[in-house]
Amino acid sequence: MLSMLIEQRAIKYGPVPAGSDEAARFFSPDQSPCGIQVNEQTAMSYTAWYACVRVIAETLASLPLQVYERTGDRRRGKAVDHPYNELFNESPNGYTPAMATREATQAHTLGWGNGYYEIERDGGQRAVGLHLIGPNRVTPEYVRLPSGRTDVVYLVADPDNQKAKPTVLPSSNVVHITGLGFDGLVGYSPVRMFGESIGLGLSAEAFAKQFYDAGASPIGVVQHPLTLSPAAQERIQGNLQRIYGGLRNAHRIAVLEEGMSWNKVGVDPETAQMLDTRSFSRREMASIHRCPLHLIGDLERATWDNIEQQGIDFVVHCLRPWGIRWEQQLQWKLFDPAERKRYYIRHNFEALLRGDIRSRFEAFSIAKRNGWMNATQICQLEDIEPPPNDLGDVYVIEANMQRLDAMPTKEDRAAEQANKLAAVVSHADEPSPPAAEPPAAKRSADLPRIARSFEPLFVEGCRRALRKESAKLANLSKQGTMASFEKRAGTFWGEHSAYVREAIEPLIVSCLDVLRVASSELAAEPLAAVDELRSTLTDRYVAGYLERSAEAAALAVVDPIGAAAAFERWPMDRGAIEARSLVALILESELWTNSNSELSLTA
Repeated sequence: MLSMLIEQRAIKYGPVPAGSDEAARFFSPDQSPCGIQVNEQTAMSYTAWYACVRVIAETLASLPLQVYERTGDRRRGKAVDHPYNELFNESPNGYTPAMATREATQAHTLGWGNGYYEIERDGGQRAVGLHLIGPNRVTPEYVRLPSGRTDVVYLVADPDNQKAKPTVLPSSNVVHITGLGFDGLVGYSPVRMFGESIGLGLSAEAFAKQFYDAGASPIGVVQHPLTLSPAAQERIQGNLQRIYGGLRNAHRIAVLEEGMSWNKVGVDPETAQMLDTRSFSRREMASIHRCPLHLIGDLERATWDNIEQQGIDFVVHCLRPWGIRWEQQLQWKLFDPAERKRYYIRHNFEALLRGDIRSRFEAFSIAKRNGWMNATQICQLEDIEPPPNDLGDVYVIEANMQRLDAMPTKEDRAAEQANKLAAVVSHADEPSPPAAEPPAAKRSADLPRIARSFEPLFVEGCRRALRKESAKLANLSKQGTMASFEKRAGTFWGEHSAYVREAIEPLIVSCLDVLRVASSELAAEPLAAVDELRSTLTDRYVAGYLERSAEAAALAVVDPIGAAAAFERWPMDRGAIEARSLVALILESELWTNSNSELSLTA
């Protein structure tokens, strides 16, 4: 059958029309195996199908459809005064609103697989109107032109006279929105392709209706001890149905005469899985249209965490492909080749992709700081009044940013750092002019200031150790009791001490080296036992660090609810405290002990 169909298309230079008898037989008959008539009209009476079509059609039709203009130098902007904007967003023909016609056309495409507009043109061949055509009236066909080129024409039947000769419209005067198809011209009807699935959903709804019409009671057989004539059977059946049938008569007490008995033979809805069948059918309809379930009223699997992402997926994977189909058709049919180089058409999906106000404003802040949006553009997106006197039209950028190709290389940075260190340590540059020798007490006071200048570096080193510690303690606080936390935390700190030493010891060594060089440069007597104190100071700091961590952790886990937040703030809250503790440890060490009292800490 398929090969015959393909051969016939090749001979006819065209597809089988979506509404033709041949296509109907190929996909599915009007009568589904469930006994339900399924076509583009009856499918809309199925709740799930109608909901999907409505969500997609009205959402896409509600989006602004704008004409944009390329102005050179890779710049673009809205062509606000272009007449096509009125056709797309106000009225395409002067007698119906734009949203209604766009919504109807999209609904036609979702049902029949095709949607059509006839283009009305003025004397200059510019489009001045778009008139909706029912897809059941249109048959696209390939034709061979006298030049030998193949083109497409559209045969439009007269709705009032089926025997009349159809009107022939050239492809240049028809906007044709198509769904999925195998030839690029005609989209296949989803209703006919999925007729059995739709029929199953309609059958489930019909079954539910009959079940409740029967009083939500199972069917059964009334047994009479005697042989009854057909008239008697009909009379008894009618009386029972009249008295006990329907919701109004549900749960009435039945009275059976003449020895009659009631035998239940029906299947209850739970056994027939009516609800499960309807739920599955609803999900199946949503999958056909790529429509999130929460948009058609099914919140069974929806959570606060995934609703926003499902909305974004709906825009990206469902609406955007349809939007591109519309944009390409309108650009192709409404603009000539020269105009297409200057103008193009786009939907504005930004309104659907807007997050919460904090996320939007953070994104705007990034865009403005990096110089590709200004305040006026941001105000336009938020529909608020821009700054007066064109003050918002200025593009700004952070002052400390520079060109990527002007950034120093790794070798350049290493050489610059080496030069700075050489200048500090050896003063290789030109000698400073002679100055009066400062008193010894002044020279000694400069050394503690140099030690304190290392505090910002100590903060970063301490936070490095605290970040690892906070993540581990947060996990431990969620497991077991207070006693078990202390035991597991003690084991962790035993292993963590090596990491703390690795983060802090290089900083202590650097500080001591600078102090030793500075003491000689300041003509003071050398500090005592610098080399010997490196390991000693590190050991003392690590021991104090672990004690402080244990005390702080014990206080944090007293409140189990707030423990996670406390550990999350751990690096920021304790970084500066630990850095000051390290500075104090250095200032209070044997480093400052010297026979010259002027070099002591108290001096």
